[in-house]
Amino acid sequence: MLFSNFKDTTSLRVTMQQAISTTYKYTSKKENPPTNRGLFHDFRFSPGYDNLQQDGISEAVGSLTVFLHTAGKGASCPYCGHFSHRLHSYYSRHIQDLEVYGHTLELVIKVGKYYCENVSCPRKIFCEPLSFLARRYGRRSYLVEERIRSISLELTSRKASSLLQLFHITASSSSCLRILQQCGQHNPMHNKSIYVGIDDFAYKKGKDYMSVVVDQMTHMPIALLEDRNGEALDNWLTRNPQIQYITRDRGRCFTEAINRIIPGVTQICDRFHLTKNMTDTMIPEIEKMIRQTKQKLKYEYPDRDTASSLILQDIFNMGDVRHREKLKIYRESLNLKMQGMTIEQTAAHLGKKSRYIYKLIHNRRIGAYLNEQQKTALKYVSELATIISAGCITRNILAQKMGSKISGALIGRITSSLRKMYQQKRKEVKEHNESIENGSKTQRVSQNQIRKYILKGESDNPKLAELYKSSPQIKELLSVCQNFRDMINGNTYDKDIRKWIEKAKATRNMALTNFAYGIEKDWEAVQAAIDIPFNNGLLEGTVNKIKAVKRQMYNRAGSKLLRAKILYSQ
Repeated sequence: MLFSNFKDTTSLRVTMQQAISTTYKYTSKKENPPTNRGLFHDFRFSPGYDNLQQDGISEAVGSLTVFLHTAGKGASCPYCGHFSHRLHSYYSRHIQDLEVYGHTLELVIKVGKYYCENVSCPRKIFCEPLSFLARRYGRRSYLVEERIRSISLELTSRKASSLLQLFHITASSSSCLRILQQCGQHNPMHNKSIYVGIDDFAYKKGKDYMSVVVDQMTHMPIALLEDRNGEALDNWLTRNPQIQYITRDRGRCFTEAINRIIPGVTQICDRFHLTKNMTDTMIPEIEKMIRQTKQKLKYEYPDRDTASSLILQDIFNMGDVRHREKLKIYRESLNLKMQGMTIEQTAAHLGKKSRYIYKLIHNRRIGAYLNEQQKTALKYVSELATIISAGCITRNILAQKMGSKISGALIGRITSSLRKMYQQKRKEVKEHNESIENGSKTQRVSQNQIRKYILKGESDNPKLAELYKSSPQIKELLSVCQNFRDMINGNTYDKDIRKWIEKAKATRNMALTNFAYGIEKDWEAVQAAIDIPFNNGLLEGTVNKIKAVKRQMYNRAGSKLLRAKILYSQ
């Protein structure tokens, strides 16, 4: 209550015991003065409400009691709204207000009880309300409750209770908690945000999860929901159809609810989570390539296409230098011609004369430039690749499988590069499995080093550097991963995520292919993350704040208390 303008008071006529008694029933509105005459006796405080008039002041050690009465001649029934003039009796209502000059202030207000003359109303007698000053049945004014609430939001309940005593306000730690729980009972109803972000956090890890909503423009949390895929989320989305943009992670719980309740909204995937999901997918693949897992590995065998490519490479490298050079120029010229280049352009590209290129490829097939051994080997490339991909890689076993179709010496010659590469890999797998059996520890490459290797394509670690040199597949995988990161961050000219999805599927790496299929299911939200500058970084900071508040209260806070601390704290 606000007070101003000190004035002289009138004489006093009744005892203080009669004034403050809750059992004494008044039959008329007499003045209600105190008996003692202190420092404030000769002053009159003017309350800021027209329907309250002062009767007197009582001063004790460190406290003031102001006696007031209502000036009205009737009141409206709070149940039916009927206005009544028929007085039943009076009673004194005690309300604590803010301090005055370092004194605790208590208001003793004489309030009337009235008969309800509406025969259909179930309430026969009602009390004159003081809704402008305090809650119904409340013992504190709105200003006192606001002071308790504002201090309790920033401190623990015990600290808040101790600090409030310095403001001459009596409130136990339980009272502070009750007021906060009333404050956090519901989310704010009037919300006009159109750019929001949503994320989940663990209320009880592995069991119960809640959700938090943040306004992307004001950076303030606007709602705390009791679940992440249930009725609370659906109800909040239903009450906020004005939303146009929602940032989220790739969790299916949010995606399904948003598509069901407000399907027209633009959903934006978080860029950080997209990059993290990609690196988390590829780290186990890199660990397998450098033999860094806690499980035994199986021997690697090339797939059919890889085996065919390596065999053809050895076939074309047969013969003397002149023969190999001519065959190489023929193949390159043929490829450039298929790409649409003319004879002159092809010759300029290869540094040869046009007439030479014309004679080389005009009406000529590759068989014209192969020797007899190459022609024989070329007939069985597909069959050899099939046998090798099934798990047979040694020369003797391949010769047994092929029979008399092709000699063992020729098989050994056209599979030498392939066998050398995969024999080294088999040796590494064998050493890895033996180290697991023996329990020996080797120096491991950290996941942070592997993550940096995936995103940048280079590393100071010798294992990763050697992998990049020795494995042709890793170069393709790293190129696709780096392209994804650049696209998500907006650092590429081509920003169509669907082209990247097709490129990732073509790598034939199962982990990256599965990741691409997951991106394809939510490609519109991923494309929005590339085109629109919003992300979920605000939500990550808000979730960290929620975790800090939970730790402060030893994870004992309920949803109401947590909502009050997060939504209304400064």
